[in-house]
Amino acid sequence: MASEFFIEHQFTTNWYGKATYIWSRNFGNTEGQLASDLDTGSGGQADVGQTQDWDLPQLMDGSNGLLPNHRAHQLKLFGYYKLNEEWLFGGSSIISSGRPKNCTSFYPSADAGLYNGAYYYYCGIAGTGTQAAPGSPGYVPPSANYGPSPRGSHGTTPWTYAINLNVAYVPNWADQKLTLSLDVLNLLNRQIPGSFDSQYARNRFEANQYYGQELNYNAPRSFRITARYDF
Repeated sequence: MASEFFIEHQFTTNWYGKATYIWSRNFGNTEGQLASDLDTGSGGQADVGQTQDWDLPQLMDGSNGLLPNHRAHQLKLFGYYKLNEEWLFGGSSIISSGRPKNCTSFYPSADAGLYNGAYYYYCGIAGTGTQAAPGSPGYVPPSANYGPSPRGSHGTTPWTYAINLNVAYVPNWADQKLTLSLDVLNLLNRQIPGSFDSQYARNRFEANQYYGQELNYNAPRSFRITARYDF
């Protein structure tokens, strides 16, 4: 679900500009063919189109919530100025609110047939569950902070924004068939984490030391030089 609003200045008096604001809400109980929230730093699912979501009913407990690609607010700016027949200057910027964060762990009960991993919408250390009764030898209680952890209920990643600039030179001496351009991407070199490790536990008794660690960042500042000739 989304609503989009924009203002636009048509190309007159040598410049063009457009600003767009998007409010959106991406809500549900499964992302689709690829579960990106399973990523722990190795790229996540390798088998696109094959997910675990519907394999077990326990995997769907707490799965209703804001999906990984939810960004509530986005602002996009684009414009250019034509100095003369040879020189063109432009820029763009995208400002986006963060994506939802999860905390997943092991299921409360260690029932036969369950996947043995921190794939369930619970947060904390699960303990032995049904493997041992309270007070019996080998029983390990759940941690004090263990409990349901609905999808998207642990805040959001930081806002991201990038500024990109462009200059193009179309010389008259080449009959305007040659274009030389320079792009500066991510001008301010803002490198912001885009996702975090959401798996709280490494097993039913130990915390995952990498929980909450940044998994990826947006690309650093880069330059692109292009030469194009139209025959």
